[in-house]
Amino acid sequence: MFNNKKKFYLLLFALLIGIIDCYDDEEMLKQQYPEEYEQYLQSLRDQNIVDDDSTSPDQKQPQQNAGPGSAFLQWLQLILGITTTTTAAPPAQELTDCEECTVCGRGGNGTKIVGGTETGITQYPWMGMLLYNNRFYCGCSLINDRYTAAHCVSGFNQQRITVRLLEHDRSDDSETETITRNVEKIIKHPRYSQTTFDNDIALVKLAKPVKFEGVLNHVCMPVAGEWYTGREGIVTGWGTLKEGGDVSNTLQHVQVPIISNAACRKTAYAPYRITDNMMCAGYKDGGGPLVVLDDDKHRLVGVVSWGEGCAKKNYPGVYARVNRYGTWIKQNTKDSCKCEPKP
Repeated sequence: MFNNKKKFYLLLFALLIGIIDCYDDEEMLKQQYPEEYEQYLQSLRDQNIVDDDSTSPDQKQPQQNAGPGSAFLQWLQLILGITTTTTAAPPAQELTDCEECTVCGRGGNGTKIVGGTETGITQYPWMGMLLYNNRFYCGCSLINDRYTAAHCVSGFNQQRITVRLLEHDRSDDSETETITRNVEKIIKHPRYSQTTFDNDIALVKLAKPVKFEGVLNHVCMPVAGEWYTGREGIVTGWGTLKEGGDVSNTLQHVQVPIISNAACRKTAYAPYRITDNMMCAGYKDGGGPLVVLDDDKHRLVGVVSWGEGCAKKNYPGVYARVNRYGTWIKQNTKDSCKCEPKP
């Protein structure tokens, strides 16, 4: 069965590049079509049809209920020249001329959270929105002067996406002085699964850095290894105010309890759907941040990922657990400047 399946994909590969008469000569394909062959091989790795010897056992993650042929479809897009929103990221060059900065996660004046309510105008200055063809579709979080963390980038043309910061009321152009940036690059996590939503996190690189002045500052990163179980989190976004309703014009915030993954697996979700790369709390609001307040610093602990309905009983919101990706974020954002709070 293994050999037949591999031969089938190899046949499709050869058919696509027009050499069907020698599709079974894999060594020849490897030598004459190295880039296309590597894409073909990666599609097999992604579906566990072949092992990737370059990945250590502790780095491998099981493919849970991977959609049939989803990785292969992505490979087909590459072969056929169909572009996606993600860009294979070259190693980021570390900046050495960043100005000293010690302030992150400092919120502005705002309203007390009572249920789900409207925020103050600049209460969460790291909160951003993604616009597609100049229309809002998802939230994001500024994590340094050049990158935002988000999740809703698959299937969108990068050139049509813009990032807006310091927005509060989407219906009022004069309320705040916003900052808008085009997108230079999108880096989707390489192990993101469109079927299970595991590793549902992406980095959106701004075409031009922002300057931290006035109220603008980025959210702080979470503490490595901390699970945050039992803490109260804050979710912000322009999501719907009720299930089936319209999205909000004004930025909203709501306080939600963070529960353990063990408890989340006992909710109405099937236990296997909740991986260690996820965390559960209260409700969901597409793409927005889940932060906790440590002293006077807000830390980004989760990126809203998926859930059933809006505030439905026994269906908490599910978030990408940000501190599982600390190394990946650092490696891919070395070409940016961030504020390091003093201990």
